[in-house]
Amino acid sequence: MRPLDSESTRKLEGTDGSVRGEWSPDSKCIVFGTDRELKRISLDGGNAITLCELSLPFIGTSWTPDGNRIVFSSGLKLYEVAARGGEPQLLFEPEESDRGRFFVALHFLPFSGASEGLVYTTALSSSDRRVELLDLNTDERRELGPGTAPRYSESGHLIHAPSDRADTGLWALPFSLEILTATGEAFPIEERGEDASVARDGTLVYLDSPQNNLRKLVWRDRSGKILEAVGQPQERIAAPTVSPDGRLLAVSAFDGGNEDIWIHDPVRGTNTRLTFDEGAKGEPTWSPSGREITYSWARDGGSSIPSKAADGTGEATVLVDAQAMVYNANWSHDDKYLAYHEISTDGRRNIWYLKPGSNGFERTVFPKTPANEATPRISPDSRYLAYLSDESGRREAYVRPFPEGPGKW
Repeated sequence: MRPLDSESTRKLEGTDGSVRGEWSPDSKCIVFGTDRELKRISLDGGNAITLCELSLPFIGTSWTPDGNRIVFSSGLKLYEVAARGGEPQLLFEPEESDRGRFFVALHFLPFSGASEGLVYTTALSSSDRRVELLDLNTDERRELGPGTAPRYSESGHLIHAPSDRADTGLWALPFSLEILTATGEAFPIEERGEDASVARDGTLVYLDSPQNNLRKLVWRDRSGKILEAVGQPQERIAAPTVSPDGRLLAVSAFDGGNEDIWIHDPVRGTNTRLTFDEGAKGEPTWSPSGREITYSWARDGGSSIPSKAADGTGEATVLVDAQAMVYNANWSHDDKYLAYHEISTDGRRNIWYLKPGSNGFERTVFPKTPANEATPRISPDSRYLAYLSDESGRREAYVRPFPEGPGKW
């Protein structure tokens, strides 16, 4: 916690592992999530109080203006719980059109007369985010427009960020608390702003982001010393991975508002685009031979894991196609198995893998447990699988024999 008139900060003890803290309306408490619990802590001191257990990963939360209730997002659903704790209740049952969408950036509007509203973002991919409103008196849901992370300002506006993660800036949407609807068109107020927060006195705090979001890759030695830059800078480079022969790197990066897979040649200093389809592509991984690149592809109606020749020739082959979200593909070094994790339509995370079958690959679930398990990595000798699991109540790394066998540590 940091006072605005000071550069000193202090840690709130008892909040280790916390995710996305949210102020109470009276500014005396903070509610936050961990892997498996929703908690509240007073700024006056004392231990954090557990409000309820979570069966699925925590995403975000918001207090009602009167401070009596807390709404939170867990998995792919919204729940409500009393601020003093208790059994959480489902806020509404998602519709078929919500399949695969996350509910994030929750924000209660100030109560005005009989009007009670909650605004939030529904997100299917990094380029498809929309601001939605829930009227708590009528249970009616309605879309307010493209954007993300809405926050109400006493000036009579919803301050929000653009729909596409590739864009920066803050926009203001004229909004009426009495009728819970937009009263005009959104207009830009800060071209480099992100992550807005608005106090009741009208103070706006936000993150000042670089206008072009250019990033560059560098080699470092074991001591951390930068040896040299790699290739050309690109917008929002992420997830660099080196080819098996060490000559090339695959990354995800934005160009023209779309996230795609690119190949960097450190010797020639060139960047080559590998994918061109609409939708967000990320998390590239090389096949053991180095001839193909496998990646995740999020799009309307679900996601997939395609594989494409690293030299860009031919069409991509879709290895996994799902209505759920599939991520973190990882090949075994013998080229026989592909492990990945899936976020199912109920928000639960499980590990799956492809194995050789009579007609190509067969899709098989890794030993399924009530825990959320993700980020699989097959060992170099293809005998074990390392992954993350919250079965102990917090996220930890585990190893099991692969593709099957007793033992786990």
